[in-house]
Amino acid sequence: DPDSHRSLCMDDAPLLREPDQAPSPATYPSLLQAVGLLLLAMVLQIVIGTGFTLLFAGEEGLLRIPSLWALVNLLSLGPVILYAWRRAGGTLDVLRLRTIRRDLVVPIVLCVVGMGILVSELDNVAHMIIGPPPEALDFSWMFMGDSGQLLGLVFLLMVVAPVTEELLFRGLILRGLLSRFQAAPAVVLTALLFAIFHVNPWQFLGAFLLGILFGWFYLTFRSLVPCLLGHAAANGFPLLVSLAFPSIPGFSLVTDQVQFQPLWLNAVGLLLAIIGAVWLRGGGWTTGGSASR
Repeated sequence: DPDSHRSLCMDDAPLLREPDQAPSPATYPSLLQAVGLLLLAMVLQIVIGTGFTLLFAGEEGLLRIPSLWALVNLLSLGPVILYAWRRAGGTLDVLRLRTIRRDLVVPIVLCVVGMGILVSELDNVAHMIIGPPPEALDFSWMFMGDSGQLLGLVFLLMVVAPVTEELLFRGLILRGLLSRFQAAPAVVLTALLFAIFHVNPWQFLGAFLLGILFGWFYLTFRSLVPCLLGHAAANGFPLLVSLAFPSIPGFSLVTDQVQFQPLWLNAVGLLLAIIGAVWLRGGGWTTGGSASR
């Protein structure tokens, strides 16, 4: 009912335009501008990452030092986010950092964890089809709970990456695309840019599907907070499992050979995703027609 929907978040300002509402001016960025932001972020990440590798990482490689990689992420995405935010209006309301009901945290996490398990199996399928990734693009070690790098990994995976990536992709890019496209294509296009940003064909489909899920959260709750929470959960769950259960084939146990997850784990992932999605949908949400401008 309308009252239950209104209570989902503390601010009920419309994200989606009702059919009888007149369109308002489109907001920054457009699709072309979003592609430009993506390319700028990727170029900055390459340049700054190369510099940090030469100065600090050496033969170990930047990706093996998560605290440095977190700094590269902040220095490369930070200026892009700041520029886009100023172009979009430069107010806190632009980012939609509005709180949600506490009882919705559990279904959000369940939905993300379940999807994450299924996405992990899709990654295994990709490895089988196109072979294992080269060492430079093999990020699986990040989720294996290296005790010597644990604090850096937690900071990178559960704080820096969710904040910077969600601010850019859902907070700014999706907001701009929603002023130009219907909700579904806007979410899909944003998820596509999100997947491209990860520059890893072995994880492309997984990043794309999670991007769609985070976009759904943004539309459902009219807030970036569930996206931040979901992104942190998606990155943190594999790390937690690898510490507690390091020998699950295809999930927490990494070998040179392609392995698939146990059927029971895939069943658990599917069940959690369904329970979380049904629980959230039962909370009362609408996506309406066209997006507000």
